[in-house]
Amino acid sequence: ELGAQVKRVVDSGLRVTHFDGHQHVHILPDVLAIVRELGVRYGIHAVRRPAEPLRLGAPVRMAQLMALRRFCELCDWSGWRTTDAFVGFLSGGTLDVAAALRCLPDEGTTELMCHPGEPDPDSPYARWGYAWARELNGLTNPAIRTLLELRRIELVDFGAL
Repeated sequence: ELGAQVKRVVDSGLRVTHFDGHQHVHILPDVLAIVRELGVRYGIHAVRRPAEPLRLGAPVRMAQLMALRRFCELCDWSGWRTTDAFVGFLSGGTLDVAAALRCLPDEGTTELMCHPGEPDPDSPYARWGYAWARELNGLTNPAIRTLLELRRIELVDFGAL
């Protein structure tokens, strides 16, 4: 199934810059083995490595983050291009964009995971309580551009890794 999905996207002409999976399923060992095979087949050399640093947060989310980090430790990342850091899991769906940007490392690349969009009460994900509109507003706020310039943060995609 994963191979069929990747083939369909590649065949559509879209440029695929990296792999990641819903709920980070791509880091499960058996799934990552398939992802690696597909990366070789389609020339996709980057993958999301969601190993966010541990810090205080909601207890359930912290436990999930610890499990996610453990799976990341078990993965063989050799041959993959990944960002140097990852931020956004702990505050998933409730990200304060400006606060996150102020806390990014001064060097290297960091993936900022966020969920911008418009709320859809008919979506099966509506029960998650995500603040899609708030994250969208945070990302499109002109003050964010100023903060990026002050911090000398350059926006890139995985193709730049």
